[in-house]
Amino acid sequence: MKKLTLVLLTATALAGCKQQATPAPAPSEAATTAAAAGPSSANGSPAGAYAVTAKDGTLTTTALNADGTYTDSDASGKVVGLGTWAVKDGKTCFMATKGDSGCYTEAAPGADGSFTATSEKGDTVTVKPIVLTAADMAGTYDFMMDGKATTSVMKGDGSYEDSAGGKVTESGTWTANNGKVCFQDTAHKNPEQCWTTTKMDANGKFAATSTDGKTVLQITKQKT
Repeated sequence: MKKLTLVLLTATALAGCKQQATPAPAPSEAATTAAAAGPSSANGSPAGAYAVTAKDGTLTTTALNADGTYTDSDASGKVVGLGTWAVKDGKTCFMATKGDSGCYTEAAPGADGSFTATSEKGDTVTVKPIVLTAADMAGTYDFMMDGKATTSVMKGDGSYEDSAGGKVTESGTWTANNGKVCFQDTAHKNPEQCWTTTKMDANGKFAATSTDGKTVLQITKQKT
């Protein structure tokens, strides 16, 4: 994980590292399913979103993408790290184009999938998978997109519709999987776009970062 300055929301699934002398506990069903979808870190944690906590309490969300890229975001959703990741010599290593590079030795994950990762400098962070479900994410959300006030309605049946100025701007299907929320705009046949999120506060506010790190949205969930 990138030191918390790297590590993914809460939004959560990223970051990672390893080393295990004793057998690791059996992975959860969710982790097993996710592992089939892409590469894993040195200790077997799948690509996804992770909440990473440093010793001083600083929280970072890291998204480890299946294509070998990663994005680190701070608590406000600001991108603080970008680059590629890979397993080298039994460690999970980050090659940064933004932020810090480095390799981490990971402890075996616990029953909830969390583990510790120690950098080559001896800094240790706690890493926990971010698990999102349809029950977590279904609802109505407000945010600014391209300078326009936009509302997104995410339904429990897996469909969604975005509107701005009283007009539908896109619609299709959404899924919450492996710490990410992904949208498929079937109306315009656009490529799927996925996001990691920070933890929602008491007022329903949180940040969502696109997995390419290029877009950060400040979002508010409407109260029901």
